[in-house]
Amino acid sequence: MPKARPLALLTLAMALAPACGHKGPPVAPLRRTPPMLVDFRLAQRGDALEVSCTAPRASVDGVAFESVDIDLFWGEGQIDLEKEGNRRTVQAMPGERVVEKLPLPVPGTLVRAASRAEVGGSQGQRTLILALEAQAPLIPPLDLTARLLGDGVSLSWQGPLPEPVEAPDLGPAGGAPLPFSDFFSREPPTPEKAPAGEPREGEDEPEAGGASAPETPGRAGEGGGTLDEDQAPEELLRTHGFLIYRRRQSGTYGVPLDREPQEARELLDRHAQVGATACYVVRAAGSVDPLIESAPSNEVCLAVRDITPPSPPTGLAVVPRDGGLDVVWSPSPAVDLGGYRIYRATGEGAAEAVADVEATETAWHDSSVEGGVLYRYQITALDRAGNEGPPSGTAEGRPE
Repeated sequence: MPKARPLALLTLAMALAPACGHKGPPVAPLRRTPPMLVDFRLAQRGDALEVSCTAPRASVDGVAFESVDIDLFWGEGQIDLEKEGNRRTVQAMPGERVVEKLPLPVPGTLVRAASRAEVGGSQGQRTLILALEAQAPLIPPLDLTARLLGDGVSLSWQGPLPEPVEAPDLGPAGGAPLPFSDFFSREPPTPEKAPAGEPREGEDEPEAGGASAPETPGRAGEGGGTLDEDQAPEELLRTHGFLIYRRRQSGTYGVPLDREPQEARELLDRHAQVGATACYVVRAAGSVDPLIESAPSNEVCLAVRDITPPSPPTGLAVVPRDGGLDVVWSPSPAVDLGGYRIYRATGEGAAEAVADVEATETAWHDSSVEGGVLYRYQITALDRAGNEGPPSGTAEGRPE
């Protein structure tokens, strides 16, 4: 027994001791392979072709990039793009929206394009080939005007409605069609969720697509569009017409405001940010699959501000008290109420403003009245933007 105890202690100590120098199975190094560019685009805008995509931020294994090379391939007809086509490499920062202009060939020419990312010699998977048939440049809209209304920015313009452009017969080598709603989607999907052949738009506001503080696209209504937030996405009804774009003063143009081209030459934008400057252009679109657009119209910019006056207070009454008159009322229902302005008149005279009071007040004592004189009062509400609403009803009083 005395010998067994030391042996047991030695065995326990060996079991508890750290396994110095012991290593598990070897771990494979993280790959630096870039992911496929799921938001690659090919379009005709004005008198040029345009290819665009967003540079990936990290590899397929999550290794962050410092810079990315974007390889663009394009050519005319059914050629092997990498062997016989044109190639251009653009260096981009991770997450940067890349937009490249390409020369527009003779109308009727089939153009095909693809792209891939490359980092340090490691190439990502090439995108599907997208294609379109070059068209004669469409006539751009003109005379765009913008007017600030109480419920939004009213836009109107002139110009011919573009004729529809038929999608080319691409055959088995052509790219898959791109639904209009996906072409102008704000966020590129993750690779595992991106349907084959349906890449999506990246950031909101480069001239080809690219930032914004998220401005909710809406569907333009018949006979003059109205940008509404609550409408559910619908099946695309029109494939040609006008597309309206908005940017902030410091931004660039990205997705259009309407979900599909509209035939009307006017639109009411209800969602321009109050307190900011909004700029607009309109393009004529002959097709959205693929996207064939005109050059932009003239640009118009205006400061968006609150110009809607608040509702007036109700229940106005005048009560004699302490040698003066108490003017009392029920509050205005305005959510941005800033205060009240009290008007007074005597005899046949016009009403004049005699006091401004805080939004929390619902009574005011007029001590500057003369006994025996009949006074008439009205009140208006002021909002925090300085808009003055219509006057309340009239109440009269005579000091005792």
